Amino acid sequence: MLMGSRFFLTGSAVLTLMFFLSGAWVMLPIPFFIMLFGIYWAEQEQINELDSMTIAMLVPAPVHDMLLPEQFAGRQLLFYQAGSPVYRELWAGKVCWVLVGAQKAGDEVPAFDHILVFPGFIYQRV
Repeated sequence: MLMGSRFFLTGSAVLTLMFFLSGAWVMLPIPFFIMLFGIYWAEQEQINELDSMTIAMLVPAPVHDMLLPEQFAGRQLLFYQAGSPVYRELWAGKVCWVLVGAQKAGDEVPAFDHILVFPGFIYQRV
């Protein structure tokens, strides 16, 4: 690649040195903007070189929103965790949700008939 980030970064350094030594102080912002573009280009080159596993570690995945237990009427209190009650059943109007279990690290919540309630418990619609 002829015009990569090194081209812009080296060019900005050479132009800075030339303008500085010749006393063309007004022209010094030009190499500055070229340098900023070179930094942007270098970042894009580094992102393109990353593999999918590294990108998955660095870029956060969409997080399933946790619902608050206060949004439901709970029945059969089991215990408290993180200061919040954990019920066997949650009711929202006429809809009943039954406790499936705690969410494990890395597990995704099934989208259709399951919900995630703070502090990380999965409930299934009955």
